[in-house]
Amino acid sequence: MLAAFAALAVAPLIAFTGLDSSQLPGVNPADVQIAVGPTAVVELVNSSGGFFARTGGPAAGTLSLGELFTSAAVNRSQDETTDPRVLFDPPTQRFFGAMFDITRSETTFGVTTTADPTSQRTTFGIGSSGCPDQPRLGLSTTVVVLTDDLFSSCQSRGRFVGGELTILSKQDLLNGVTPAASHFGPNNAYEAITPAVALTPTPALWLVSLGDDGKSIGVLTIASPNVASIPIRTVKLARPVAEPPPAPQRGSNVPVDTGDPRVQNAYLQGTTVWLTLTAACAADAARSCGRVIAIDTTKLQVTADATIALPSGRSYFYPAVAPDSRGNAVVGFEYSSPADFPSLAWTYVRPDGVAAAATDVVAGSAPNESGRFGDYSGAAVDPLDPSHVWIAGEIGAAVGGNTLGWSTGIAEVAVPPQRPALVGVSTARGGIVHATLYPEGSRTTYRVTGGVAHTVAGSVRPVNVMLHVKGPKRVRLVATNVVGTTQSRLLAVPR
Repeated sequence: MLAAFAALAVAPLIAFTGLDSSQLPGVNPADVQIAVGPTAVVELVNSSGGFFARTGGPAAGTLSLGELFTSAAVNRSQDETTDPRVLFDPPTQRFFGAMFDITRSETTFGVTTTADPTSQRTTFGIGSSGCPDQPRLGLSTTVVVLTDDLFSSCQSRGRFVGGELTILSKQDLLNGVTPAASHFGPNNAYEAITPAVALTPTPALWLVSLGDDGKSIGVLTIASPNVASIPIRTVKLARPVAEPPPAPQRGSNVPVDTGDPRVQNAYLQGTTVWLTLTAACAADAARSCGRVIAIDTTKLQVTADATIALPSGRSYFYPAVAPDSRGNAVVGFEYSSPADFPSLAWTYVRPDGVAAAATDVVAGSAPNESGRFGDYSGAAVDPLDPSHVWIAGEIGAAVGGNTLGWSTGIAEVAVPPQRPALVGVSTARGGIVHATLYPEGSRTTYRVTGGVAHTVAGSVRPVNVMLHVKGPKRVRLVATNVVGTTQSRLLAVPR
């Protein structure tokens, strides 16, 4: 793609410090999640949850995870809890959440009664035969899906048994009754499988995971609470994903644990699933980079695969992705280097797979010497303005003077005005040129070189375009909006 550069990721609209390890000293790592409703921002970490005004500032209130998931029937306020998840669901105007209750060996989940995150919550627990590590949460119009990686024990000698999926009736949960459920696994095929958050109401929930060999993405879909089996299809990657190395950090000889290359999170936008993960940099295996991948769910093929490599010796880790309304994939992530404490930054990937230069968001103030960092960060589309995305992640901070502690950063970001994007440009017999055009919110003209210009309105949605060209000849597809021009590669148009 010629002249398809991305503008620099600009300074955040809002950035502030979130929860930290003082909420419950000794709990580590942060495992940051964020959800945004019409009136409040919710941040969950391994110890607790905080409610923030959309304008930023200190938390208006905090609760431990056990208190958040306590019900009239079960008091979890004194339980040992971990691995929180939270989503705001625009169709129902409710917050949905999940966590792992270690004390009860269960995955606990629930939903608020209104769009106010402090409203009454309905909660339930699913008992486990072992340790349901890192539960993940997904929603469609009909189902709530919980996934986890089951270990035989939560102790250090616990062995991996397999991934699990539990499919729950969403309507039952909204009605406050014990939801009808189906369970699949444990099965190695479901290891680290991650639901894709849907931006619009859809009966189909998509889930993705990285193949064991790092060369493919496993894809499955659930369209009903009543399914007999969940087959997994695979999408091959052009470039394999390698294990990320630990990252150096300022002020310490203890490296930051960058985790593994599992899918960190995913979003469904139209027929595209965006997902992100951390991997060893192809050009420098001693540093970690990001991969942001788009998969067309209709063709089951990769349409974008961008590598995010940071300058100045920085290592990249624990990304979270959420697409804005113009088709750009916004990514919040942490980084560190010999000159940088662990900090939060953001970037974005255009629909055509071009990545922007990153921008710092919330800087860390100390190294993290706990030996643990992550295991994941958060990103959420703003329901009031879906051209904006909120991100949250762990940063280094010596809370109480202790470098085993941590803090978090929260930010609202927006992609700057962009040139149009052209995706899937191809030709067919009969002199036809096909493409998907992303106008990026501005009135856009498109044409083949030497041809007549056509115009589309300033849409934030992709537009399928088709031009007839008298072949055979070689042309480029050209798209122009108020920001600039994008040209395709040279196309050979057949007769």
